[in-house]
Amino acid sequence: MSTSSLTVREGTEKDLNAINDIYNHYVLHTCTTFDYETWDHRKRFDWYQKILGCPDYSLLVAESEGHVVGFAYNGAFRERKAYDISSELSIYTSNRHSVKGTGSALMEALLKKSPRVRNPSTLFSRDTSQPPFRRYS
Repeated sequence: MSTSSLTVREGTEKDLNAINDIYNHYVLHTCTTFDYETWDHRKRFDWYQKILGCPDYSLLVAESEGHVVGFAYNGAFRERKAYDISSELSIYTSNRHSVKGTGSALMEALLKKSPRVRNPSTLFSRDTSQPPFRRYS
């Protein structure tokens, strides 16, 4: 998916440092992630391997002018068996390279890509200290 200056594509191992830069900003400056400590490369790589290991999970990045400006993924909602039909979806956008529509473009692409995300048991939540995003139903 592309807009004038934004491309959404599959995330790769080469994107992990940029993903960590975006994510760790939210760890340090917001309550959005529910993490207290930043992620190092090893932890991000292990996370990436989990996503790669499941055909129902996806990692997408938004790129503008050669910079990763956001990422989205879906993964396990909970580790318990009864939640296997559910998926958690997360979207993070860069605080350094703001491109209008990044979050919406990532959401639309992820909804199209992943059958598990289209499942009615997909759960959405957001940090209410952040500006609202477009509703999907």
